[in-house]
Amino acid sequence: MIEVGKKGKRYSPRFQFQVVVEVLKGDRDAVEIARAHDLHPTTVARWKREFLENGAEVFGKNSTVTQYEKKIRPACR
Repeated sequence: MIEVGKKGKRYSPRFQFQVVVEVLKGDRDAVEIARAHDLHPTTVARWKREFLENGAEVFGKNSTVTQYEKKIRPACR
């Protein structure tokens, strides 16, 4: 989960992912999407950047990613 500021709101990984997917679809500007969800445009831009740089690890716990990797690795051998 990404924390907005030291005392800011906390958003669930699912919500963050949904917002980023909306932005990536490109149907509306990121600023419009931010307004629709009562978020600052900088927050949305940061979530998008972090998602593109780090993928699944941005919004999920490392243990979740590790579990998926364990499932995938035996299939690749």
